[in-house]
Amino acid sequence: IGIWLIKSKQYIYIDVWKRVLPICIPIIFHTLSSIVLGQSDRVMLQWMMGMEEVALYSFAYTIASVVNVVWTAFNYAWVPIYFGALKNKDLISIEGKIHHYNQVFETCYIGFIMISPEFTLLTGGEGYENAIWMVPALTLSFYFIFQYSFAVNHKTFQGKTISIAVNTIIAGLLNLVLNYIGIYCWGINGAIFSTVVSCLLLFVLHQNTVKNEDKQYIYTWRYYWKYIVCALFATVIDYICLDLAIIRWSIALVIGSVALGRMIKRKSIF
Repeated sequence: IGIWLIKSKQYIYIDVWKRVLPICIPIIFHTLSSIVLGQSDRVMLQWMMGMEEVALYSFAYTIASVVNVVWTAFNYAWVPIYFGALKNKDLISIEGKIHHYNQVFETCYIGFIMISPEFTLLTGGEGYENAIWMVPALTLSFYFIFQYSFAVNHKTFQGKTISIAVNTIIAGLLNLVLNYIGIYCWGINGAIFSTVVSCLLLFVLHQNTVKNEDKQYIYTWRYYWKYIVCALFATVIDYICLDLAIIRWSIALVIGSVALGRMIKRKSIF
């Protein structure tokens, strides 16, 4: 490496490292804690119950993570837009885009959970039929990850990443405690409950800390509540209609058509 640096005339700039390391090192702990948050339930299910429950839970978790893949793709497109608005201090224009982003992702979330029973059977077969009821709740945990990403993106732009790591560590530790208590008392239901609660806590922690760190942060609680209430209501409807495929698919079709029409009208996803 040293020879390569000399030949390519690439040198270490201490002033750059001083700016970069305080931002990047907390992100490492954030990522490690996120791994604990995402994997501890399966490890503890195997330890406390057995491989059959782990297989069922893991399959349901994988199906639910489709929404997380969608969010990841959206986030790659959203971050440059949001960072550009913050850099130019153009917060008025970004306010409308935040609502559009929420509407689009809300549509993806509701549409997915409405068709998830058939999607689960299609991918896993009848052997994983018992995973159908797990998917909406686990998908809800990924919905809270989407919501906390606004605060995390803002903190990253500001270079205030320490609270990102601290909050994720707290949520990861809570997840371990809740998993132990929940799995011991309610089995696989306890693992699902701990995942949803831990992601909800992570969202609340990030939102609170970003408001304390930057009073100009525009994505306040009033932006969240109607989207979260809508997501919770849709999740309840999905559970009520698990055996009513026509109703679920009709809801997904109507909501998807409305969202597509809005995007065509504004000629943009956001």
